[in-house]
Amino acid sequence: MKASGKLNGWMKQVSSKKGKLSLRREHSYIMKNLIKYTSFTSCTLFIACTNTTYFSEDDLAWMDVYNEKDTLIFQEVATLKRDTTIITKKEIYHPGFQPIARDGLIPHSADLWYWNQKHSNLDYPNARLLEMYKDDDNIPSKPWVTYLGFSFDVSGEVLEFNNVSLSLTNKNFSKVYIFESKKHRLHREEQNRNPQILYWDKEYGIIKYEDYDGNVWERINW
Repeated sequence: MKASGKLNGWMKQVSSKKGKLSLRREHSYIMKNLIKYTSFTSCTLFIACTNTTYFSEDDLAWMDVYNEKDTLIFQEVATLKRDTTIITKKEIYHPGFQPIARDGLIPHSADLWYWNQKHSNLDYPNARLLEMYKDDDNIPSKPWVTYLGFSFDVSGEVLEFNNVSLSLTNKNFSKVYIFESKKHRLHREEQNRNPQILYWDKEYGIIKYEDYDGNVWERINW
């Protein structure tokens, strides 16, 4: 009888352990499937809630005028002083997914960086020359151009080609956009040497600029 009682007790322990093991396996199975379902649902929502845009060839024409390490040498017409700009980085990319900041939009983006002999310093060795992003595949993208500290927002402007001649090199250009920066009410006198009018050729980029003092700088290396 004692042996029979011990046997029954042992069988109950085994049965109890099997029950716990079965529950653990069932819990593990449920969790694995829940993770799979959650991952699938997240991916589905991510795809459904995002809108990835892409630059057209015409959009990228703004970036194509320069490559990394391109060197631009400008000379002031009146004094023949020179100034050098070097293209340091060219980036075309899609930023990370930002559902809150951009309502699920992943815009094709582009940045062009440069170093300038008189404008750059140890704290800011590189500055952004051109910034552009694509909000809508059906709308052409235009850049935000910043040169030597002054910005030219041409994104909302109707652009027309102009004929421009360079007196120092006797070169003529027929597809030039002319951007003008309006003087800010807090404009300082020392900023008069910054560009007010920028001449941007469709093929070569900046070919000429005029500062607020009326001094003209032309590119001389071709």
